Amino acid sequence: MISKKNFLEYSLFTKKLGDFPSQSKILINTINQYSYCIAQEDSEFKRALQASDVLLPDGIGVVIGARFLTGENIKKIAGADVHHYLLTDLNKKNGSCFYL
Repeated sequence: MISKKNFLEYSLFTKKLGDFPSQSKILINTINQYSYCIAQEDSEFKRALQASDVLLPDGIGVVIGARFLTGENIKKIAGADVHHYLLTDLNKKNGSCFYL
């Protein structure tokens, strides 16, 4: 099961990097203070963030805000960190990827 923490109207991923669901396809997005503000004005973007299978807390503002509102500490996971993790994991499996 994915461990998530409700933060305002979003479910933040709270497990460690790599503890993603084992389904064949997952949608991973990140949220930081800037994307949160943009989502307040752009309902389609907001729905996209809310529909994520994994929504990573990628910003100290989100981490501090979640701590303030929920009392729980969550770890910031930057988009660059997940990108590096996934490429390293793919390399170990002799996999490949395609960028468009």
